[in-house]
Amino acid sequence: REESTVGVPTIMPTTTITHSKEFGALSNYPPPKELPNFMKHSEIHEFFESYAIEKGVLRHIQYNSEVVE
Repeated sequence: REESTVGVPTIMPTTTITHSKEFGALSNYPPPKELPNFMKHSEIHEFFESYAIEKGVLRHIQYNSEVVE
């Protein structure tokens, strides 16, 4: 519902994904090679955000809205 807010925690800072970046890669958007094999939550967030920007997904997202159906 809300835009992401820097500094407002929603997950533990030490959280790391439990599968490799290759296993969870998007077929048309692989993770950059410089990212570690097991990414931190902030790295995953940046990766998905970069995908959304590059692929034009953000224009389809409406924040501060409620889904009723």
